[in-house]
Amino acid sequence: ALTYVIALITPIIWGLILAFIINIPLKAIEEKALGFMDRNERLRKLRRPIALSFVLLAIVAALAIMYFMLAPQVVRIVNLASAKLPGAVRNLDAELAKYGINISDFINSTLKLPTADPRKVQDTLNTAGQVLMHGILNSGNIIGSVFGNIISIFFSVMIVIFVLSSKEILRRNFYKMLYSSLSIEKADKTKRLLKRANKIFTSFIAGQFIHAVIIGLLIYVTMLIFSMPYASLISVLTGVLSLIPIIGAWIGAIAGFLLILTNDVSLALYFLLMYVIVLTIDGNVIYPKVVGDKIGLPPLWVLMAVIVGQGFFGIFGTLFFIPLTSLAYDLANERSENIINQKGISEDLFQ
Repeated sequence: ALTYVIALITPIIWGLILAFIINIPLKAIEEKALGFMDRNERLRKLRRPIALSFVLLAIVAALAIMYFMLAPQVVRIVNLASAKLPGAVRNLDAELAKYGINISDFINSTLKLPTADPRKVQDTLNTAGQVLMHGILNSGNIIGSVFGNIISIFFSVMIVIFVLSSKEILRRNFYKMLYSSLSIEKADKTKRLLKRANKIFTSFIAGQFIHAVIIGLLIYVTMLIFSMPYASLISVLTGVLSLIPIIGAWIGAIAGFLLILTNDVSLALYFLLMYVIVLTIDGNVIYPKVVGDKIGLPPLWVLMAVIVGQGFFGIFGTLFFIPLTSLAYDLANERSENIINQKGISEDLFQ
């Protein structure tokens, strides 16, 4: 029963999350690009539909461009990697052996790979055949699952459109319920807390997207300067993965290293060095200015939020826990300041 309820409300939850994210560029377009339409009553009514249509079309266009530009490269690189990666690993092993590093011995001693037994191979093939036949017989369930996912996506998109089209009405109704259910003092505190949370989450999400674009462009330009292959694919991959705080860009480094490794071992090592330099500059200069200052959270707390969030909820937990930790950190600081002021404690005691 619980699984059914979760499956039922999942499109609603995703729709609300996407509505919150899409509302960030939507609000910017309405206020800055289409602000002039507020002077006329007829144009004011058209401002929201125009801005929402533009944002949704921009998202669809970006996804389409990424698919049609990158999908052929991905297919070609996968085919190339399957053919060249074993030889590239051998070349890397030979290159590192010059410095006394032997990857092959380490892998063999760690994994302790067994020798192939013909009977075990035959048993494995028989099992694989049975699994394949089982999959074919249950292909109807797979089709039904795909169809169900398409329906869920459709409903999520509909929720996004309806929520963003009438967000002022929804907000007004929510505040009516809030003030009718709580005392005015508690309702005011709740309202201030929600506004503060909205500001922190909005600043963090906007900062993450801006940072992802910046780091993607940096990697792209740097790879072009040094004439490295797969610049567009690796830079887009880095930008997308950079949406995952801290660890995302390093996953992009590993993926880029393996891609270039199929082409040239030395170039792959130079790429790794270049990537580390760019990420060092990013971590010390760009990220603190674009994201860190907006959420007001020290680096140690960011790292702790990523670890805890990933442990509980995976990748999406890392995105959720950073602004949540920032909100808790902000509230704790405010409470501490109020208590210190009430007790008349001097700031010199904290030196």
